[in-house]
Amino acid sequence: MGQDIFLARSEEQRQFRRSLMALIPSWPQRNLPTLGKLLPQRDATPEPEPSVLLFYGPGGMGKTTLTRRLHSLAQSESPFKGQVNTLFLDWEQEQKLTVDLQVGHANISPDTVLRVLHKSLTKAFSGNGFGDYEKALKELNRTEEKVTEAMQGQPDTSLPDQVSKLGAKGMAYLIRMYVGMATVPQEPLETTLDTTFKVSAEGLYQTRQFVQRALTPQEYALYEQPNERLAEALGRGIARLSQRKPLVLLFDTYEIVDRPECDYTLRRVIQTSGDQTLWAIGGRSNLSDSGQRGKVYFRGYKRDFTENQIYAKALSEFGLELIQQYFAQVTPDQPISEEQADAVARFSLGIPFVIRQAAVMWREGKPIEDIVAPTPPLALGSGVSSYDQVITTTSERFLVHCFGAPEQEADLEAIYALALMRRPDADLLRQMLDETDLEARLQRLKERYGFIWVEQLRLDEKLTQFLRAYLLPDLRRTSQRVQTLNDRALAWLELQVEEKGRGIADTAEKLEEETLAETLLDLAHHQFWQGEDAGMRYLVPRFVEGWQYDRDWTRSLLEIAESFSLCLGKDSQKRLTRFENVLGYYPDLDDLVAVLADLEKLKQRGRLGVGNEAEQETILWLRKGQLAYRQERYADALECYLTAEKHLPTDFSQLQKDLADGFYGVSSRFIWPDYRENSIYSIEGEKAAEKAVELDPSNGSYHYNLGVVRDDSGRYDEAIAAYKKAIEIEPRATRYNGLGIVYSDQGRYEEAIASYQTAIDLDPEYAYAHHGLGIVYREQGRYEEAIAAYQAAIDLDPKVAYPHNSLGIAYLQTQQLEQATTSFRKAIEIESANYMALFNLGLALRLQKKLHEAQQQWELSFQAISGQSVYDQRDQINRALLEIILGSREAGFRNLNQAIRRSQQS
Repeated sequence: MGQDIFLARSEEQRQFRRSLMALIPSWPQRNLPTLGKLLPQRDATPEPEPSVLLFYGPGGMGKTTLTRRLHSLAQSESPFKGQVNTLFLDWEQEQKLTVDLQVGHANISPDTVLRVLHKSLTKAFSGNGFGDYEKALKELNRTEEKVTEAMQGQPDTSLPDQVSKLGAKGMAYLIRMYVGMATVPQEPLETTLDTTFKVSAEGLYQTRQFVQRALTPQEYALYEQPNERLAEALGRGIARLSQRKPLVLLFDTYEIVDRPECDYTLRRVIQTSGDQTLWAIGGRSNLSDSGQRGKVYFRGYKRDFTENQIYAKALSEFGLELIQQYFAQVTPDQPISEEQADAVARFSLGIPFVIRQAAVMWREGKPIEDIVAPTPPLALGSGVSSYDQVITTTSERFLVHCFGAPEQEADLEAIYALALMRRPDADLLRQMLDETDLEARLQRLKERYGFIWVEQLRLDEKLTQFLRAYLLPDLRRTSQRVQTLNDRALAWLELQVEEKGRGIADTAEKLEEETLAETLLDLAHHQFWQGEDAGMRYLVPRFVEGWQYDRDWTRSLLEIAESFSLCLGKDSQKRLTRFENVLGYYPDLDDLVAVLADLEKLKQRGRLGVGNEAEQETILWLRKGQLAYRQERYADALECYLTAEKHLPTDFSQLQKDLADGFYGVSSRFIWPDYRENSIYSIEGEKAAEKAVELDPSNGSYHYNLGVVRDDSGRYDEAIAAYKKAIEIEPRATRYNGLGIVYSDQGRYEEAIASYQTAIDLDPEYAYAHHGLGIVYREQGRYEEAIAAYQAAIDLDPKVAYPHNSLGIAYLQTQQLEQATTSFRKAIEIESANYMALFNLGLALRLQKKLHEAQQQWELSFQAISGQSVYDQRDQINRALLEIILGSREAGFRNLNQAIRRSQQS
C-alpha cells in the first residue's frame, strides 16, 4: 500500500543514527563490563551529538511516518537492535484515552502531561525507578491540605479580603501564576492582576507570607512550583532507567500538549533525564525558536539548551522528483510524467498526505486529470487557509471517485459510520454497521482506499473533519443513511450507559468511572447528530451535573456541542457560551446570575433531567447558595443551602459532601464576620456548623467550627467534645489551639497549657498557640512567662495586632508603662481601628498622668467600636463602658445594663 512506503527524510534519519550511536556502549563495555571499565573510553567527538531532536511541520507532512520510522530503526536496525529501550508515545492516541487531555489545548495542565508520561513509562518498563515522582505527588497533596486547613482554621487577618474569598485553591493559583513577581513594580503588577483577582503587590506579598507560615521551606518550594518539582523527579527516574540501557523516547502529535506551560514542564524532565536518553519530538510547531504565539510569548528550546544539544528540522513538502519517485514505488508499472507530477504538486502543495492518497487512486485506475481537477471550494466559513482549502477540495474529490458506483454503497456506509463516531470504538462501530466480522470488513476497505486506518479504527483526520462538516447540514444529516447509523449508535450507547451505571446511583461516582464518563460523552455526540433539540435536551441536565462534579468532563461536553455549532440556532449558541463562562474556578458574578436564571427558566419548561429532578433541584439551590455567598449575602446563602438539603436525594454522597462544604463556608462567615480576628456567636453560624457536621461527620474542620460556636455560646462541654472529635479525625495545631481556648475560658489552666503545648509541638511556628499560652500564664500571674509567650507569637507573626495588644496588657499589669505604651502603639500601627488597643493605650497614658492624650485615645476607641458592622456581647459591653468613661453616663449605664441582660439571657 502507498501509505506504508517510507520515502526521503534521509538527513533526519542520519542525525538520529548519529545521536543514537553516541549512546551505545562499545563491544567490551557491553560484553565484558568489568574489563570495559579498565579500557580507554571511546574517543570523545569534538562536539557531542544532539540529544533532543525536534521535527515540525503542518499536518500531513509525514511527521508520524518519520517518528514511527525512527522507532522501527532503533528497535530493529543493527547495531541498535537489543541495545536500547524505546518508548513511542502518540499524544493523539493518549488524548482519546485520557479525559484530562480532552479539555481543549489551552486547558491541558502540565500535571496531566506528566501523569500520562509517567503512566506510559511505568507500563512499558514495569514501573521501576519512579519512586521520587510518586513520593513528590503525595507530598504535594499533603502541602495543599495543610494550606487548606490554615485557611479553614483560625482566620488570619493578614490576608487581604480578595485573597480570603478566593479560598485555598484560588490562593494556590495566584501564587503559582505570579512566581517571583514581588520584584515587579507596583503599577504593572496591579495592571496584570486586575484582570482576574484584583490583588495588589502588597496583597500578593501577604498571601505568600501566609502560605510560608503554614508550610516548611521544603513544602513551600513544592507548593509554589509543583510542576517543576514533579518534572525533576520524573526526569531523575528516567535517568535511572537509562543507566541500565540507553533510552529513546519518541513523541508523535506533540502539538496536542505543546502549550507553553506544558512544554516548559516537559523540558525540566528532559534536562534532568541524564545523558543516556535520546528524545525525538514530532509536532506542528517550531519549538526551537522563541517568538510570539498569539498573545503569549513562547521561549524556544534554544534558550534552555546549548546549540549542540538540540537538532530542529522543518519537514518540507515533496518536490517533483520525490513525487515521481513515490508514484513509481506505488505503481512501478505505471510511472507518471513530469507534467502529471507537476499537476499533483500544484494540487497537493507537496503535502505527503495528499500525495499518498492521490497515488493510491492512480494505482486503482483513476486518471490524474480527474484526481486533480479543480472543484468549487466547500463553504466552511471565512478565514480558511490555502492549505486547509486544498485538503478540503482533495477530500471532496475522494468522495466523488470512491463512491460513484452503486455496488460501493456498503463502503459509503462504513465511511460515514467512521466519520460519525466521536472516537474509535470497535464495539460501537460493529453495532452501527451491524457487522459481525468488523476487522475483515475494514481490511477490505483498506485495500481499496488509502485513507482508512484499520488499527486506529478511523479515517485520516483531515478526511474526517471534512466529512463531518459535509454531513452536518440538514439535508445530509437527516438522510435515512445517516440517521439509521446514528439511531443504532444511540440505542447501543444508551444500553451501555445503563449497563455500566448499574448499581451506581451517585452521578459523581458515574463520572469518576472513566469508561462510563466517556460513554456519556459519546451519547451526547450522537444526540447532536440527531438534531439540535435532541442534543440540547440531553446536554442541559448533563451540564448541571458536570458543573457540580467534574468541570473538565463538562468542558469536553461543551466542546462536543460546539463542534455542531454550524447547525445550532443563536439561542443554543448563546447558552453554550454562557455555560462555558461559568466553568472557570472563579467565574464572573454576572455570568453566574445569567446561567442560574437560564437554568431556572429551562426547569420551568421541563427541560431538566427526567427521573433525577431531586438531584438537579439540589444542585441548583446549592449553586444559588454559592452565588449568594460570593455576593456576601450570607443569610440568603444559608437559606439556599437549607432548601437544597430538603431536596437532597439519598445515596448521593458527593453532593451531600458539597452541601456540607457550603454550610461550613457560610458558618465561617457568621463565626468570623468581616474576617475578623475574634469569633462571635450567632444562631445562623450555629445552624450552619451543625448542618455541616450532620451531613459530613468525617471532616475534622467542620467539627472545629462547631467547637468554636459551642465555646462562644458557653456550652463548654459540647465545645470540648467537638474539638476532640476534630482531633480524633486528624490531630492538627489549630484544633488543639481551639481546645486550649475552651479550657482557658473554663479556668482549667493546666489542661489549657497542655493543649497549647501540643499545638506548638505539632506546629512550632503556629503563633496563635503561643499567644494562647501567654493568656493562660497572664491569668495565673506568671507574667514573665506570659511576656515570653507573647513575644514568641510576635516573632512568628509580626504583622498582626493581637499579640502586641496582649503584650501591652502584660506590661500594664506589671507597671511597665513605657513598654506597654510601645506595644499598644505597635498594635494600632498595624490595625488602626483596633478599639481594644486604642482603649488600652488610653489607659496606659492615663496611668502616666497624660490625661488629654488618654482622652483622645478613648474617643478614637469609641469611634472604632461604633464603626464596626457586627457586634458581639463583649463589644456591646465595652462600648457602653467607653460611653461612661467619655461622660455619657446615663446612656452608658443604660446600654451596659441592656448588654448584661442580653448576655445573661443567652
